[in-house]
Amino acid sequence: MTDRVTNVPLPEGHTLTVRPATTGDIDGLMALYDSLSNEDRHLRFFTLTRPRRQVMEHFIEANYKHGLWLVAVTDGGEIVADGGYTRLPDGDAEFALTVRKDWRGWLGPFLLDLLLHDAGEHDIDNLRAIVLRENRPMMRLIERHGYACIDQPDWAIVEATVSTHGGRPGWPPVRANRRLLVESCSGRWHADIEAWHAGWDVITCPGPGVHSVGACPLLEDGRCPLVDGADAVVVAAHPNDPHHDALMAAHRDVGTAVPVIDEAEAGPEDVSTLLQGAAARATGQAGVTDSNATPAA
Repeated sequence: MTDRVTNVPLPEGHTLTVRPATTGDIDGLMALYDSLSNEDRHLRFFTLTRPRRQVMEHFIEANYKHGLWLVAVTDGGEIVADGGYTRLPDGDAEFALTVRKDWRGWLGPFLLDLLLHDAGEHDIDNLRAIVLRENRPMMRLIERHGYACIDQPDWAIVEATVSTHGGRPGWPPVRANRRLLVESCSGRWHADIEAWHAGWDVITCPGPGVHSVGACPLLEDGRCPLVDGADAVVVAAHPNDPHHDALMAAHRDVGTAVPVIDEAEAGPEDVSTLLQGAAARATGQAGVTDSNATPAA
């Protein structure tokens, strides 16, 4: 694993070594987690309790199971941060980070960049993180990478996905259900429960608005990996949002080959009917038709 070791020069001749964790690091990891405040421990582990040794052993096992778990070690032997990713059954990988308070500011972004690069080198297209919405430092870190959200039932949690190759993320490689992309929605979509019951997986993308990082690929060059992998698209932008018309025009111009639902025209009360119609079209069945969905072109 020598190719996964990074030495970072520090002031006054010191060095920080970032390397794959080993079982010999467990005591150092326990000291790292002991150094966290109750708030930090809650944001990282969703509990005030320090994780048990078995949890740390599970992290380290990623290095031997097609994943990666790193520790950042000072030249005095202290572990001041850790982070890594583990593969998920759908072909993506889940990542997490912990940085000691006195090392925050640059080390978290540095570790995430290492993880994204390593995962991309190992044919993983997306890294995902399950984050409490109140964890603003982690959310800001993710926002730097043009994230999207995989909708899930807990409103207090964001399951964010970022691309390992830059730009916007795509869908997981392994398909479970029909796929619905909701554009210009920076959190959970209001109708996601209805969509799940109708047999859809839902990803929301902030789109080209103020919460988005980088240019919207659909508006920039007419291609977006989330659009390309979807079975239907909902444009959730408010009609007064200047991006609403631009998104709808872009879908018309490129001839998006799946139904595109303009929620501003349809109205929230019609979403259930529209989803059933889009589901029927996506599966090639006869179903409800509507005038507010752009059919396959």
